[in-house]
Amino acid sequence: MRDSPSLRLIGIAMLGLSTWAFAGAPSEGYSQSIRASQYVAVRDGTRLAIDIYRPVVEGKPVEKPLPVILEATIDYRVDVRDGKLVPPATYLMDLLKHGYVIALLETRGQGASFGRQSPMRIETVEDYRDLYDVVEWLAAQPWSDGKIGMVGCSNRGVIQLRAAAAMPPHLKAIAPTAAPVDWGTMGTINGVTTRCFGEGHKPVQEPTPVDEDRDGTMAQRAVMEHGAWGKAQINRPFRDAPLTLSGLHVMPTYWWNMLPNFTVSKTPVFQYAGWRDFFPEQAFDLYRSLARQGVPQKLIIGPWYHCEWYQSDLTDAAAETRRWYDYWLKGINNGLMDEPPIRYYVVGAPAGQEWKTADKWPPPNERRTTYYLGDQGRLQLQKPNRPADNDSYVVNYSVTTANLATRWNIAIFTDPKNAAKHPGLLPIPTSGLDANSLTYTSAPLEQDSELTGFPVATLWISSTAKDQDFFVYLEEVGADGQSTLLTEGAMRASNRATREPPFDNEGMPWHAGFKADQKDLQPGVPTKLDWGLFPFSNYLKKAHRLRITINSFDKEGWLSPEIAPAPTVSIYHDAQHPSSITLPFISK
Repeated sequence: MRDSPSLRLIGIAMLGLSTWAFAGAPSEGYSQSIRASQYVAVRDGTRLAIDIYRPVVEGKPVEKPLPVILEATIDYRVDVRDGKLVPPATYLMDLLKHGYVIALLETRGQGASFGRQSPMRIETVEDYRDLYDVVEWLAAQPWSDGKIGMVGCSNRGVIQLRAAAAMPPHLKAIAPTAAPVDWGTMGTINGVTTRCFGEGHKPVQEPTPVDEDRDGTMAQRAVMEHGAWGKAQINRPFRDAPLTLSGLHVMPTYWWNMLPNFTVSKTPVFQYAGWRDFFPEQAFDLYRSLARQGVPQKLIIGPWYHCEWYQSDLTDAAAETRRWYDYWLKGINNGLMDEPPIRYYVVGAPAGQEWKTADKWPPPNERRTTYYLGDQGRLQLQKPNRPADNDSYVVNYSVTTANLATRWNIAIFTDPKNAAKHPGLLPIPTSGLDANSLTYTSAPLEQDSELTGFPVATLWISSTAKDQDFFVYLEEVGADGQSTLLTEGAMRASNRATREPPFDNEGMPWHAGFKADQKDLQPGVPTKLDWGLFPFSNYLKKAHRLRITINSFDKEGWLSPEIAPAPTVSIYHDAQHPSSITLPFISK
């Protein structure tokens, strides 16, 4: 399998773009590259579309074997705008000009690749075999030195984990970013499904043919094999809900099943993650679990939304990624693994003190502090001692977060009219949300404080309905009385059962979401719910206050049922039912 792509200066004549020059290329690097594309046949004969980008010297591809970086996706391997190919992402171009070959792959059933992919986009036996075969094919090419790495965000990140779990011998390291590790519950948080993924995953452009497919007929035949697109894990009520996938061998959608493979392979992992991403908690679940397996790792987490990491100047993502691969693929002793493995950004910290490091997670100087819900809307350090006390509300179906730039409302900050240099540093005002919800507010903080990590909410609740959704928002209240969002979490009461997780989740309550775990509420009977909110890192100033906001509906945000008549919900905060939130303060 040593057939190389045929290299042509015009890879796709009708698109008219196949070579790029690098701006500001270093003298020791490469100033140009060339693209070629072809099909690679995997073990069952399915042909997958792949693009190969190689550095160029004096108009010819470099013949010296180089390490290869693979980015595989369930989207498209290239973007097309105005009939022209868009150059690869900046972090890929940076690697290319510094002496790496870049390979971009469309996985089975996507783009110009043949085969049928599952409409729910879950992993299959074929996925693992395909990735193994492609990695080994890349290692066997004459322009490859046999050392393969991977990069990519979102689905491109989780695909790297699958590739590493397949254990191809030439895959030496991976760099998944914002990877939805727990693919089986993507978009569903503790039983509640976000509307963010409500439209599912749909094609948005025509597939780009490979070089040999000059008239595009092969790509069109490939599309005919793909099958109907379905919604991406939308409103899937349980983790173990059945899926009908004609012609595919379905793997269990339990991400922790891959952990033993990392124990064997020890494939090094470098993660980028964002505090405002869809699933920042999963980056830490993966980090801690792999740390137990002795896997070499790095983790950088900043104030980013989904896949915003490489566009931010708060860190040099391209240089960090190149440094990772210089170490693991080129053998350059750049001190990378002598540094603390975790680097995180504290939002609101004094200038020059935003970035901090840690040798493990949670940081050893974390001091968990519990605040209790009290009467008259107080959030207090003292445990309540009243024999009976609660606050009640009728569920308000007009409550919405549609106008807030939460982690789920990507369209707000991607809209050009809302463009900001660092959207993850902009405060999210919540005073309007508070006005339509229950709120509990603390006394002023006695000193400047850093909070970094996972809050845990414990609510004693009841409802006149058999099931009820709950949304909890942790907020900072400034000296002017205005509140802004720190983090949030959701819970469906019927999903309240906890299990011992088969991975390291920092000892937080784990709701597996299996069908057997579901249990209705007894109307009017106090019931305990506890769950972790999304992790965050913020610096709060002295005299600012903390606030917990609670409601049971989000019109545009979450797929909660509208029960008629609207239920009455009670939140208990007495001696027998001490509702609380435990916060991760960092001591100085």
